[in-house]
Parts: sequence; structure tokens; C-alpha cells
Amino acid sequence: ELVLEDFLNLVSMTESTPAEAFNDDSVYRDVVNNSLNLKVGTERKWGLLHDDAIVNTPGLRERVMGSQAGKFAQEGFIYELRSGTSEVPFTAIMAGGLGVVSVP
Repeated sequence: ELVLEDFLNLVSMTESTPAEAFNDDSVYRDVVNNSLNLKVGTERKWGLLHDDAIVNTPGLRERVMGSQAGKFAQEGFIYELRSGTSEVPFTAIMAGGLGVVSVP
């Protein structure tokens, strides 16, 4: 259900973009990247929802279900969900955006 909502939001956003805007490479690239992230994220979310470790961990399945599918395209987001903490910047770490990491 949430995946369908994410998809419909992407379609709505794309449809509301004027056709001539797609002549700009950055606009076109953003739409394609968002579509690919939604595809990859959907596959990863589906996989996590069928993972026994996720299903059997209290609260984790609910956190997975409550998250937008596109976010699952980011490995760091998955680590954050599994760890149960947002104190460690997993997304930035996985993107190579941090030179130094301090663990609380």
C-alpha cells in the first residue's frame, strides 16, 4: 500500500512537470533517478519484509512498513532501521560524506 502511494506521488510529480522542463538534463535526470530509487527501494523493502530477522524483531517490521520505499535505495537508511538509532549517521557514512565518525 505504501509502495503504491510512493509510486503515485512520483507519477503525480512527474505529470505536473511541464513537458519543456524535461529538455533540462538535470530535471530529466532527477525524474529517472527518482524512478530508479523507487524501484530499488521497493525491491529492498519487499526483501526486508520477508526476512525472518526483521519479522521476528519487535517493532522493526512496523518501522520498515512505515518508511517510504524510495529511502530503501540508500544502504545507510537500512542500517539505521536495523540498528534502531538515528544517532549514528549511517546514510552519510555509506555515501562517503564523513571523514570522521564518532560513535555515541
